[in-house]
Amino acid sequence: MLSEARILEINGILADINPERLGKMPLRKLQTIKVKETGVRDNECFCRPDKRQKWYAQFIEWYEANA
Repeated sequence: MLSEARILEINGILADINPERLGKMPLRKLQTIKVKETGVRDNECFCRPDKRQKWYAQFIEWYEANA
């Protein structure tokens, strides 16, 4: 379960993201948060838009399950 502070941090990042056009920097921030919370290393490359979309969808599923 995520802390209230962590939820606010994630919501702030998500508010700035356009799901139609995902940038690398916001996803890197979300990736860092997820690694800290889960303790599972994630070296996903955000080189291609399709990889960013896939990772973002998985992150949202994880976030909704843990928020």
